[in-house]
Amino acid sequence: MKPETSYAAHLLQQLQIYHLELTVQNDELRESHAALEESCSHYIDLYERAPVAYLTLTTAGAITEINIAGTQLLGCREEVLHRRFESFVAPADYGRYLEMLVRAVKTGERQTCALDLCRPESGLGHSPGRWHPEADLAGPFPARRGRHPHNGSDHRTSEDALMHAQLDCVVSSAGKTITIRLTITDLTERRQSEREVADLAFHDPLTHLPNRRLLLDRLRQAASSCQRTSMHGAILSLDLDNFKQLNDTQGHDVGDLLLQQAARRMTTSVREVDTVGRMGGDEFVILLQHLSADAAHAAVQATLVGEKILAALATPYRLSGLEHHSTGSMGITLFSGGRDAPENVLKRADLALYRAKAAGGGMLQFFDPELEAALKARTTLEAELRRGLEDRQFLLNYQPQVDDRGCITGAEALVRWKHPDRGLLRPAEFLPLAAEKGLIVDLGEFVLDAACAQLASWATAPHTAHLTLAVNISTAEFYRPDLVSRTFEAIDRTGIDPTRLILEVTESLTLRNMEETVVKMRCLKARGVRFALDDFGRGCSSLSSLKSLPIDQLKIDASFVRDVLTDSGDAAIVRTIITLGQTLGIAVVAEGVETEAQREVLAVYGCRAYQGNLFGMPLAAHHLHLHEGCLHLQEQKTG
Repeated sequence: MKPETSYAAHLLQQLQIYHLELTVQNDELRESHAALEESCSHYIDLYERAPVAYLTLTTAGAITEINIAGTQLLGCREEVLHRRFESFVAPADYGRYLEMLVRAVKTGERQTCALDLCRPESGLGHSPGRWHPEADLAGPFPARRGRHPHNGSDHRTSEDALMHAQLDCVVSSAGKTITIRLTITDLTERRQSEREVADLAFHDPLTHLPNRRLLLDRLRQAASSCQRTSMHGAILSLDLDNFKQLNDTQGHDVGDLLLQQAARRMTTSVREVDTVGRMGGDEFVILLQHLSADAAHAAVQATLVGEKILAALATPYRLSGLEHHSTGSMGITLFSGGRDAPENVLKRADLALYRAKAAGGGMLQFFDPELEAALKARTTLEAELRRGLEDRQFLLNYQPQVDDRGCITGAEALVRWKHPDRGLLRPAEFLPLAAEKGLIVDLGEFVLDAACAQLASWATAPHTAHLTLAVNISTAEFYRPDLVSRTFEAIDRTGIDPTRLILEVTESLTLRNMEETVVKMRCLKARGVRFALDDFGRGCSSLSSLKSLPIDQLKIDASFVRDVLTDSGDAAIVRTIITLGQTLGIAVVAEGVETEAQREVLAVYGCRAYQGNLFGMPLAAHHLHLHEGCLHLQEQKTG
């Protein structure tokens, strides 16, 4: 082969190799380019569709890039690009924003700042502040040297015009070009949720007034202020009178309307420095601050405010078309710092409130130190009462009931407390507290059991087997679901004749729930238990309800018997009750008979059964003995 031919073949082969290599390289370049485009597209897609706002700024603060999330916060892209970002910053946070940028540029480290941004629809920052490249020549952040870009407008920006945001700032450089990248996270919803949680923790959701927690905190601050300034403060504890009655008759929705309107009236009756709080239910507390350093003058100031509030509350209300009249009761106490715990100040005001309500409501009362002593005594008595129930310190005394021949037909069981320190206590000294503290049911169970045991004891002797025994039943006991079964259990356990057991109920008890009352009474009467209507004439007597009740006895209240000889009105009431009993076929027993003259006039009116000290004081069972078929008392009578 000729040398020329061999060289040409070699060249051709090399060219083919180069061509193949170029083809491979081109394919690799195309693949790399495609991958790069895909990566770029993916990056742009991530950037554009990121859930947070991304912005790129120049060193002059002008916006050169913004993603979709950013436009949703700041406005359309055409209006936002080339606008200085600081024009969106709330005036109050403008300085903090610039300080963040300076730190980011100087340190080269990521900076974070929480601030408020103006919403685009608010109209603030309406001057676009277009950027020109030559602005960079003036150096970084020229806006620092001038006024805020809101053209000197009023810096008081409404809450609705702001969004709460967190800014993350990173500075990057490529050669001589420095760019600032911002990430904006909208915290408005989170901030609103935090506020709602805080509001629920410190405010009443119905009236939006401070709750007990916040009020106690403000009371502590007010007490500290009084200690520094030697001035007085006051706590006004207030209840709406008869609020439960409105709730029960008109429903809780109407009751809530009254609470809301009353809260507004109280708030407008005090100064901004004062606090109106709701403690729960219909109980409100008003905290007055900066009263006179003179206690007497401070008391007058507090009284004037209290009277103003009560007058405002007494104005008629419109509640869902219903005109409602309401009043408030108020207790007031002063404080002046010192060592008084806030809870103790509130207790003093509550004590005064109880006194105002006990006086009939619709008035205010000041705290009296004697009330505090009474509270301590009640607290002690409650603890002793609970211990007395556990230790079975209670016993029954029995007051005889006699007929018109003077023979004893039965007795009424009256509970006594054999107090370890104070001796024998009468019911008036502990029954009201037992009822208030929910102990009356336990006490009533003891009385019923002890009474049935006594009837069982009397039943063992022929001369006492005929005796009846009356037991008082409280409202709380009567409306217990297990009243009937509990009574049957006591009867069965002791084996007594049920017809010898008389349960005494009051008029108010029977009127509370007539249907339930009649059902329970009929169940017990079916077993033989009898019923007496106690203190008849004192309540709102209803002839129709009396006719519906399976009553065996009417007991004339002692208050009418006491003045039957001197008060024509009482005498007329007594005659009417006796006649009513005769007409309905119901036995009548006169309570509280103290003199022979009273018994004689009652007999003239037609009464044939009596109870009172004339026939015997309430005594323990072992002080009673039998004689000639009648129950007599020993000569030594003790109460």
